[in-house]
Amino acid sequence: MPEIMPFGKYSGSSVEQIVLRDYKYFTWAIDVVAKRSLKERFEFVEHVVSNFVSVKNCCRRECDKPANFISIYYGSMYNPGDTRVSSFDFIYCSDDCFKNDGKVSFEKANLEPLAFRTALSQTKIETNELIKIIAECMGIERNKRNSKERLEEIFNNCQLKVPYF
Repeated sequence: MPEIMPFGKYSGSSVEQIVLRDYKYFTWAIDVVAKRSLKERFEFVEHVVSNFVSVKNCCRRECDKPANFISIYYGSMYNPGDTRVSSFDFIYCSDDCFKNDGKVSFEKANLEPLAFRTALSQTKIETNELIKIIAECMGIERNKRNSKERLEEIFNNCQLKVPYF
């Protein structure tokens, strides 16, 4: 049975729904929840979003290994360094695949771990857009209505690089 947030702006939402809707709030809530089972679920979900094995492969056609990294492009036409964006065309299994990808602008892109913490940005919009890409790499389909129970099942069965104890 899903752990439900009993207070705050996401009262009535499951821990998994919160992490997908508002990761900044999720990182704050980890430190303030008191109920033991809720805190444990927050910690488990944080472990999963930091250690999952991607269901999406490296974007390089000749590579069929699971993605481990995401290239984050910094800057915009109007304010260089001001925005953080990416797409499925920029997920990689290794630093070598990233470095050998001719479509990457190395002076404006950084290779970062494929984990929710990577998505933290100055704005909620940028954070949420990056979370959507990373969540799909976890196996959470975009545009599909996922119930609290379905999300709990996905998180519970997600293959992990580092086991949770």
